[in-house]
Amino acid sequence: MKPIAVLVSLWAHHFGALEVFLESRGPVVLLVPGSAASPELLELAARHGCEVVATRSLLPPRYSPAKRLLPAAEALRGHLAGWEPEGVDPVGRELLRRLVAERMDAELPAAVMVLQSLAAARACYDIRLYATTEDITARGRLVAGWAASHKIPSLHLAHSIALADPYTVHARLGADKLAVYGARGAEGYLDLGVAPDRIVVTGNPAWDGYAALAGRRPQLRAELDQEYGLDPTLPLVVFGTTWMGHMTGLEPPGDTNAASLRAFLAACEELGRSGVRVNAVIKDRPANTSRGEATLTELLAEGEPKLQRYVRCTAHTREFAVAADVMVGVDSNYLVEAMLVGTPVVNLVAEGLAILGPTFDEESGVVEAEPAELAGSIRRLLEDPGFRAARLAQAAARIGYYNRGGLDGQSARRVGEVMAAMAVPPPESPSAGPVRRIRTLWGAVLARVAR
Repeated sequence: MKPIAVLVSLWAHHFGALEVFLESRGPVVLLVPGSAASPELLELAARHGCEVVATRSLLPPRYSPAKRLLPAAEALRGHLAGWEPEGVDPVGRELLRRLVAERMDAELPAAVMVLQSLAAARACYDIRLYATTEDITARGRLVAGWAASHKIPSLHLAHSIALADPYTVHARLGADKLAVYGARGAEGYLDLGVAPDRIVVTGNPAWDGYAALAGRRPQLRAELDQEYGLDPTLPLVVFGTTWMGHMTGLEPPGDTNAASLRAFLAACEELGRSGVRVNAVIKDRPANTSRGEATLTELLAEGEPKLQRYVRCTAHTREFAVAADVMVGVDSNYLVEAMLVGTPVVNLVAEGLAILGPTFDEESGVVEAEPAELAGSIRRLLEDPGFRAARLAQAAARIGYYNRGGLDGQSARRVGEVMAAMAVPPPESPSAGPVRRIRTLWGAVLARVAR
């Protein structure tokens, strides 16, 4: 009897769901579809007595995907040589052949290695589930397809709320089921034709921790003041930066990141000229460190000396969401995080920034502002208690639409329960009667003779 295993490709901040699954299921083998497990996964596995196995470690030491792929690759190259795609001129046809051949050489060896390592894992283990945060990346989609071909159930835990309709590579669902944070995250997939019974609304396990932070606003603000040298007498206005990934022709020309940051700086300077001083914090992502620093330096050097002090950082994401007096973003899930903890938010919209919106509805409590309106929107949220309270009340009433349960802290439990339900093996079929067994054996003999 093979040991029971699950394939795990979840982001670390979604491990709360895996923790719940293991608490209900007991120790299983955690298979990582790759070459190594993260320290966070190893730590979680140790707490639950689980073995962690990287699927690539199950291949022979000198395994060569290129060598195994050679006959198929040669056959495909032969096919490409005579390929005549319709509607393409001779020059474009040759270019397309070359591009396909280049991608084949770059991607097929890795794909073969993944598939062979999964085959080796299936030979060793009884795999009950594939849980992933990405079924749109090359490997994630490949593993989801492999799981489907072997009738292994798969769950894609959404990596964000789809505030815009899913497009390009996002415009499909490879896994059997999709766990979304709220009804808002399901809408785009339903519009694409994904069956409702393939979508389950769970909330985001990564946001469960906000339940413990929401009541610590004064303490967190004091800690951030000390960490970043902020003025405790001034309001804290945080810009959660965003930028496009240059993966679609829908993007406008230019640098969306720089355009949105320029609009925020201009709004802060307008506030300064009207006598409103603030702590202006640019909360960037670690992946944008070098580019973000250079962009901010260039923008701050433009025009007159700045009236406000600006701090750029990549850490303390949750703390800033809780402690901010106003959060500004561009079609970002970070705005939803602020809404969760009662921080008023402004969504910066403008031609060249909003691509696939609108992302928030009027009932959300989100203030929508174009660049020329941004300073006024921030000031009103800071200085008009009635307006601020009304927007916060709207957000509190609407937050369940974006994240099920709001701040109930139960999202990990709900996802873990979905995983446990999906990992139950199908009921065994009744044992065959004697006549059926004879027919089966006779069919096997005939097939053997035919070969």
